[in-house]
Amino acid sequence: MTPISVAIQGITQLSIRVHDVASAARFYNETLGLPLLYSESNMALLDCGGIRLLLSVPEKPEFDHPGSTVYFRVADIESSYRSLLESGVEFSGKPHNS
Repeated sequence: MTPISVAIQGITQLSIRVHDVASAARFYNETLGLPLLYSESNMALLDCGGIRLLLSVPEKPEFDHPGSTVYFRVADIESSYRSLLESGVEFSGKPHNS
C-alpha cells in the first residue's frame, strides 16, 4: 500500500473512554500529576507534556469499548481530509479542530 500524502506533524490529543470522568480525572491529575486543563460532567482535559489527554464517556453505545483515538496534527486539515476521502478512507463525520 502506498502512503497517503497527509504530512502528519505530530499528535495533538489522545482520547480515552471512561465511565467515571471525575474519578479518572482525579487519577491522572492527583496520582500521575498531569495538569487539569478543563473538566465538566462528561469530559476532562489534561496536559501530558504538550499533548492533550481527553477523558470522556462514550458518546454512543457503539463507542463503548476499549480503545483510544489519536488526533494527528496536520498543516491543512481540510486538504488532508479531502486527500484521505479520495483515497477511500471512510469517516464517521467531518474532521474538526479540537
